[in-house]
Amino acid sequence: MRSGEAAAILTAFALSIVVAGCATYGQDFEGSRIKDIQIDKTTRTEVEQMLGQPFQKQNPPAEYSLYKAVVQYLYNYSSASLFTATEAKALVVVFNDKDVAIAKTYVEGVKVLVKEVSTSAITVGSQFDSTRVKDIQNGKTTRAQIESWFGAPTTKTEPPPELKQKGVVLVYTYVHAHGGKSKSLVVFLDGKDVVFSSGYSEQ
Repeated sequence: MRSGEAAAILTAFALSIVVAGCATYGQDFEGSRIKDIQIDKTTRTEVEQMLGQPFQKQNPPAEYSLYKAVVQYLYNYSSASLFTATEAKALVVVFNDKDVAIAKTYVEGVKVLVKEVSTSAITVGSQFDSTRVKDIQNGKTTRAQIESWFGAPTTKTEPPPELKQKGVVLVYTYVHAHGGKSKSLVVFLDGKDVVFSSGYSEQ
C-alpha cells in the first residue's frame, strides 16, 4: 500500500470517529483460534473454517519462495471510539503450493505475539562436503576425483565461449531455506577431464 493511500485511510478512519463517535476497519476474527493453526499441518480450507475468509489475499514475500509459497492470508481488524481505547489485531498466514500453512504471524497493537515458520524447509541441490574444496588443484585434479569427493553435480554445462576452452563445467549447489544457508561450487574441466579452474562461495 502506498503512503498516500495509507494516509487517506487513516484520515477517513479518524473523521469517522469524530463524526460518528466510533469506527472500525477490516474484519473481526477469533484470535483464540490462532493457536489451532499448526505449521506444516493445517490447510487453507481449515483456516477458512476457523476464521472465515481473509480480509485480503496477497502475494507472499520473496523470503518464502524456497518454501514454494503461493499465497498469504491477511486477517486485519481495528476498532476505536471517542470513549474506548483502540483495539487492533492482525494475522498473516502463508500457504505453500499444497495449501498447507508454512508460516503465521499474529500482532496485537504493535506487539508481535506469535511468529512461527516451517522448519521443514525446501532445499535446492544436494549437500556436499565443502572441506574437500581445498584439495582441488588446477591442472592436476580429475573429474573422477571431483565426483568421488562431491558426488554427482547439480547441473552440467559447457564453458562460456569467452574462455575458448573445450570441456565441461560441473556446478554443485546447495540451498537450505530455513536459516538461509547456501553454498556453491563451480568446477571447470578441460577436454581431458582435468580441472583448469574452480570457484567456491557460501553464505
